[in-house]
Amino acid sequence: SLVPTPIVSYSSPASTGTLRFTPTTGGGGTATISVTVNDGGPINNTRTRTFTVTVNRLPLISSVPNQTLTNGTPAAPVTFTVSDSETSASSLTVTATSSNTALVRNADLTLGGTGSNRTLTIVPVPNQAGTADITLTVNDGTGTASTTFTCQVLKRPGAPTNLRVAQATP
Repeated sequence: SLVPTPIVSYSSPASTGTLRFTPTTGGGGTATISVTVNDGGPINNTRTRTFTVTVNRLPLISSVPNQTLTNGTPAAPVTFTVSDSETSASSLTVTATSSNTALVRNADLTLGGTGSNRTLTIVPVPNQAGTADITLTVNDGTGTASTTFTCQVLKRPGAPTNLRVAQATP
């Protein structure tokens, strides 16, 4: 059930062939696969090779709703969860990246929490407004899973704008 219907490709008289398979979605564990070759001759010689395939389940990360922040106003940490069926939650590595580092620098995405319960604190660049897609990625050492949400940053009312003032020449 983990590796259904493997496909063998072989063309005589080649000395090698190809075995292709796709594990079931969400499956994990080990499967033993045996490949038997018969020469089709009068003596009916056969050879069998057996090997084990290990399929790792990917870690899981919860979705995060889109966020709206006002620049210059402290934002509450964003909460999310991570898990993995083969790796303890405390051993999972989480990273965060921004699609718009002029608005939210990667260094200003601070991860926190422990075990399955994690947090992300977002600090936008001062006096900037706009949107950035924030991607959270969880890694179990052999596979990753990601979730992306949009962070809209609004200017604080009365915040300075980055306008250039032209001076008139007398």
